[in-house]
Amino acid sequence: MATQRAELLSFAGFCVLIILAVTFAGCTSQDAATTTPATSLSQQATPSSIPAPVHSTQQLTPTTEGTPAKSETAVQTIQPMEKVSLTITAVQKQKTVYTSTAPAGRMFLVLNITVKNNGIGKGYDLTDDSITLNYAKPGSPTEKSITTRVRGGLDNPILMPTTIQQNDSRTGQVVFAVADASGKYTISLIDEKGAVVSSAPLTL
Repeated sequence: MATQRAELLSFAGFCVLIILAVTFAGCTSQDAATTTPATSLSQQATPSSIPAPVHSTQQLTPTTEGTPAKSETAVQTIQPMEKVSLTITAVQKQKTVYTSTAPAGRMFLVLNITVKNNGIGKGYDLTDDSITLNYAKPGSPTEKSITTRVRGGLDNPILMPTTIQQNDSRTGQVVFAVADASGKYTISLIDEKGAVVSSAPLTL
């Protein structure tokens, strides 16, 4: 009896060992099957396989919203000073100047003026021919000064011809013989080429 029991225990132990061995072998094969193989260097990603960033070519146009408006600075324009200036300070119409009497239908127009040379370096020649009178009516004749002819009857005539140097001036009386019924004129200063260098309107 004792011998049979010992044999049974031995057989049972042997069976247990076999079962444990089979179980251990199954776990080992499963672990091996689930193990992830190492990646070789040839399978690693290369720089050329990495997708390059995409650069947009769309141009951005700034919106007008929020953009400050352009400010414009007003510029004041200053008219240059005339090379020769003409100033009329007094005027009167009269039939006689001292011993001279105006022809029929005409009157003497006596002006007190100042002529100043502001910018002609060689001087401005003031003569009876270089100071003229034009009527307002188009087509009317141009009148020239007769100051030299009647200056003996004037209190302060401008003695002409005279050359006014730059920054110098002449002040005095000049005379024109004008149509009796006239009342609007333009007095002009003319240079040696016949161009107007200064003018002044006159209304009686």
